[in-house]
Amino acid sequence: MTISIRQKLLTGHARILQKPLLSLLSSPRMLRSSANLNATILHAKARTAQFEEVSNDSALVRVRAGQQKAQGAILYLHGGGFILGGLHGYRALTATLAAKAAMPVYFLEYAKAPEHPYPTAINQAEDAFTNLTATYGAGSIRIMGDSAGGGLALALLHRLIAKQSALPQALALFSPLTNLATELPSFKNNKRSDALLSPAFVRRGNAAYTAGLNAKNPEISPLFGHFEGAPKIQIQADRSEILYDQSVAMAAHLKAQSVAVELCETDGLFHCYQMYTGRTPEADHSLELAATFLVA
Repeated sequence: MTISIRQKLLTGHARILQKPLLSLLSSPRMLRSSANLNATILHAKARTAQFEEVSNDSALVRVRAGQQKAQGAILYLHGGGFILGGLHGYRALTATLAAKAAMPVYFLEYAKAPEHPYPTAINQAEDAFTNLTATYGAGSIRIMGDSAGGGLALALLHRLIAKQSALPQALALFSPLTNLATELPSFKNNKRSDALLSPAFVRRGNAAYTAGLNAKNPEISPLFGHFEGAPKIQIQADRSEILYDQSVAMAAHLKAQSVAVELCETDGLFHCYQMYTGRTPEADHSLELAATFLVA
């Protein structure tokens, strides 16, 4: 595939600056500040979108952009290794998604580890999904997530199926973290080719989230979950990522349980490059693929 000049420049920035910072900084406060600064400087602005707090769930922010013609809504679960991330870094992404899907996006500001390890985030995600289902109706909610948030989305799906609760209509995931218990081959083989994530950062986030609990719990590592009866799922992943094998393994695990899965693979795009929607054609195309899948 041909990679745009803008994407190449952002890849260089990720490799030279972001990856070392994520690897070396151990303080959650400093990591969060660094991520916010990066978003302020490099992310596109969402000037025409509306961001509104949800009255019955203080952790949810409703994002509206463009004409809202489609029925239902999207619940977005963000990444950041369970220890960083927030709406400040996702304003452009969620606004673009809301416009492309023609429906509101609800961004969940779930509590972060290490201050709030498992099960706080998944409990908040379940509460948010339940509230949105009550508002929009059963089967009308889609779920999206990236990285740790993608894994959280799958963990939530496993829980909903186990409880025989109402399910989302579809899921779209960017490079989900699906296995906190085992390091698959790409975790080592791609440590140089991955321009953003280092093994040290991922291990640190995993340890903070699990807090000594069994990481094979499918509510922590959905690769060990049960998904019979799950809705359709799209997974986007790049072959250069250290988490690449987790996406491939998760897709195979879902297919073995008769789940309709679409695995979209790219080459040479760093982990969660979709954060730069509005800046690169690659990110814009990825959001278009996800939005089209969710509303189809």
